[in-house]
Amino acid sequence: MSTTPTSPVGGNQRRPPEPPRRIGLWTVVTVIIVAVVVLGTFIMLQVLGVFASRTQNSNGDAAQQTATSAAIARRTPSSKPPGNSGISGINPPTKQQATTLISQYYGAINARNYKAAYDLWGNAFRGSTSYDIFAQGFTDTQKDAVQYGSLSSLSDGTVKVPVTISATVSTGVNSYQGYYILGVESGMTKILDANIELTASTNDRVNQAIAVVNQYFADINAKNYQAAYNLWGTAYHNNTSYQQFAAGFANTQSVSIAIPFGDITVLKEGSVQVPLTITSLDKANGGTVKHTFLGYYIVGTEGTTWQLFSANVHRVN
Repeated sequence: MSTTPTSPVGGNQRRPPEPPRRIGLWTVVTVIIVAVVVLGTFIMLQVLGVFASRTQNSNGDAAQQTATSAAIARRTPSSKPPGNSGISGINPPTKQQATTLISQYYGAINARNYKAAYDLWGNAFRGSTSYDIFAQGFTDTQKDAVQYGSLSSLSDGTVKVPVTISATVSTGVNSYQGYYILGVESGMTKILDANIELTASTNDRVNQAIAVVNQYFADINAKNYQAAYNLWGTAYHNNTSYQQFAAGFANTQSVSIAIPFGDITVLKEGSVQVPLTITSLDKANGGTVKHTFLGYYIVGTEGTTWQLFSANVHRVN
């Protein structure tokens, strides 16, 4: 007969029952142990996961700080932007150094050593202006005399040097006013920028050109269009009749002009470019409207007579 534990014993006999309490107790204990292990493992994984995340973020922050510090450490004079000499470790030029450099600059110009003067400019200027163009600007200059105003140190570590310049040229004396900006570039004091304007001139050509332009607009305001027309040169007369010229002012009530003296240019052929702003009051729709024009006139001589050669003027409103 079979005594297989999984089958009942035949007849009236049966297998003695196993102690149920002992089996149940061990099962419960096993389940509890497994549950504790699983729960503990889960908790440990969570803790380890959070820690790993925080460690990664901390390392990332540290790497960013290291990179930033390295970038600051590499900020040397040779890599700084032009004109910014206020970087740690770079001493800006003193006022005495700035004055000395400008004196050296004009000393080189007066000695016709234009290359030495050119080399005193910073990279930005020399990158945009060739030496040949720079030197050509002094072809008519015989001597420059410089006076200095009150120097000032700017917030970016540069120095502003106000100047008044008296330039003796073949046709007279030109006076200029403005300033230079000096700073440190590649460890050396350089001229970084300038704003110099012509303020007066004994140059007869400049003064004659201004006189012609002023007379021209005075004749227009006086409605003496024939006199204004006569100030134009032969080329203009050949292309434009007096009737056409006068018709252009049919609605003009008055004009006023402003000439920026510092921007007047004597051209190579001897004519003069005179920039100006023109304000005109014109009749329109039974009322008056104001228009503004910008541009320039080219003035020169035909024989011994000063004439208007051409104009390039456009309306801005």
